[in-house]
Amino acid sequence: MTGNCSSLTVQIDPERPDLFSCAWAALGKADETGYFPLHMGATGTPEAYANGATFAHWQRRVPLAEWQQYEARNEARREETEREARALLATGNTAAARECLAQFAADTAARATS
Repeated sequence: MTGNCSSLTVQIDPERPDLFSCAWAALGKADETGYFPLHMGATGTPEAYANGATFAHWQRRVPLAEWQQYEARNEARREETEREARALLATGNTAAARECLAQFAADTAARATS
């Protein structure tokens, strides 16, 4: 076997690693698939990631430019989502901050399979 079967990169948040650290997972060979974000503080894992729908959808050969666009949009949304979640956290609403992170993952999963 040559290459790898998957990959994981983690951005560790120095202030709140329990909430804002973000794992970017490749659900296939790292050089043939995009990376999907999941925050450690989210309240759950999107069904499309857990049941394999995302993997099945993207298993087809996708041009590199399409992956790069997908990841760039996710990175911009990740930054926006973290600002929103940090604002919720500042008001003492940890549950809403976690739900905000979970909603980002769900939206990202929905976009990944459409």
